[in-house]
Amino acid sequence: MEFQMNICSMNKSTLERVIAALRVHHDDPRMGGGLAAKIKREEMPASLAGLFGVWPADEDGIYRIPLTDNGLALVWRAYAIAEIAAGRGRLASLDKHSECLGIVNFDPAFVYVCDQMRGRGVRPCSDACRQSWTDVTDWVVNDGVADEPRKRWAQSAWARRASAHRAYVAAGLARRGCDIWHPEATLLFVTPRPEATPVHETLSNEDEAALANLSVS
Repeated sequence: MEFQMNICSMNKSTLERVIAALRVHHDDPRMGGGLAAKIKREEMPASLAGLFGVWPADEDGIYRIPLTDNGLALVWRAYAIAEIAAGRGRLASLDKHSECLGIVNFDPAFVYVCDQMRGRGVRPCSDACRQSWTDVTDWVVNDGVADEPRKRWAQSAWARRASAHRAYVAAGLARRGCDIWHPEATLLFVTPRPEATPVHETLSNEDEAALANLSVS
């Protein structure tokens, strides 16, 4: 059977971390943002954890698992949320984390971030097309560092930046415990770019049997 999917590549250690993340964080509000109405049964976190649990490794010991666009996004979010919970998951470390999952291309998560920030008093994007960040969001995303202002800051851009940082921390999009003048954005500010890495994967008989067993479990 030949079909077009996205391949998530990882070693056994990362595989086990992803399975745990999908199971522990399956109901986290940050998981389904922007996808809730599009997720199919086989893309639910529990189903993905089951898929990862039965997928065989290739001869080189690497697990190469085909995922739908939604499935890839959910795996990335679960992994990112788990890393954030562990005190890691900084956007500045994106290269290291993407290498763990074999994901090459990412886009800014404009739609996702706007969904997560709804009702928090912060406008993440500066245009209706959601293709660029506002100044306060850009400051957070780029790990802005600045000295705290001393005078008349309440009406200044500094106050808006500090307020935005607090709102992003509350939404889980920036790390907790950081001074408001030193924001650290998390990996949830980006999303995998599935259309950039499609491949045609042919399932072996063993792979098809594993998927069949999963679908009836």
